[in-house]
Amino acid sequence: MRPFADKIIPVPGDLPNVHADAQRVFQVLQSGGVVILPTEVGYGLMATSAEAIDRAFAAKRRRPGHAQ
Repeated sequence: MRPFADKIIPVPGDLPNVHADAQRVFQVLQSGGVVILPTEVGYGLMATSAEAIDRAFAAKRRRPGHAQ
């Protein structure tokens, strides 16, 4: 499993580049990666393939079948 490769961290005071950030998220998901995104109430974990879901479980040190 590849460690965290990319981080999109906003610079305080700068407006986010939503288009570029969305494209990067799409690329990560398309390549089988896992994305963590902020929401109004916390953070969401996104994965679009079985391999990516397995990587998410491994990153959180959860055994298969255990709720995320």
